[in-house]
Amino acid sequence: MANAFFTFKGDRVRLTENVCVELNLYNGASGTVLEMFCASTVDPHETRQAAATRMLHEKCAVDMPIVILQLDEGCCRAPSISTSAPRVIAVEARKYYIMAPVSATTQQLSLVPSHASTVHKAQSLTIPLFVVDGARFRAAPSWYVSLSRVQELSHLALAHPLTWRDIEKHREEIRMISRHVETFREKIAR
Repeated sequence: MANAFFTFKGDRVRLTENVCVELNLYNGASGTVLEMFCASTVDPHETRQAAATRMLHEKCAVDMPIVILQLDEGCCRAPSISTSAPRVIAVEARKYYIMAPVSATTQQLSLVPSHASTVHKAQSLTIPLFVVDGARFRAAPSWYVSLSRVQELSHLALAHPLTWRDIEKHREEIRMISRHVETFREKIAR
């Protein structure tokens, strides 16, 4: 994890750990930053360089913000903390204790920028607008996962068009997967 994370209101972010799976607050859930609350010692207009210099001082207090997010549809079943908007949650830093090689305590905000995602991270998500760059896909399931993230085809764009060559390249793999699925179905039917 980076030692600093710079974000602003309106930025897209993603959770980096399972907060509460029962409420769909899982690793990969994405949303938009609505507000941030920091300690009164934090200057909201501070530059990156000034923040880095200030944090090098050994007596610097940890100034982890509480971030208010509005999660995307399908990413949250928790009650909203806002009466005017659905799926609004507060995310605060979590404290971790490290034992090796040296004992230490660290705080981490479990968020990362969410402007792009791997196919693996996008799996099981419904994404409002999705641009797919499949130029380096090496397996047919990557196409399936990436193309099935949107609810309407008009919300999908391909950075590199899917060609017959791409389909032919994965044809044998698709056949093999289909055979495994059929074998599985036969075993269940018995």
